Amino acid sequence: MYIFRLAFLEENVLAHIQETGYSHLSNQSKIAIKYLDWIAHSENKQILHRDNSATGEVVMDTFYKINVDGMDVANYEIYEINGCRFHM
Repeated sequence: MYIFRLAFLEENVLAHIQETGYSHLSNQSKIAIKYLDWIAHSENKQILHRDNSATGEVVMDTFYKINVDGMDVANYEIYEINGCRFHM
């Protein structure tokens, strides 16, 4: 935090707000979306994800609300894409 304040935060500024604002949507990679679409196409399933669900993200509504990358509602399957080893 010290380096951020020293190098980037202007004097008498309380905070920086992102250009897109603060969003309630979770971040999901384009590669994960394409992979989920490929699985859905190759296995003839309907997998909900951020780009094709009505709410914009998939939330498993249990006792706690859990964001997941993809969900096949018909077969009760959850998909989590971890990304590449380099960016973990």
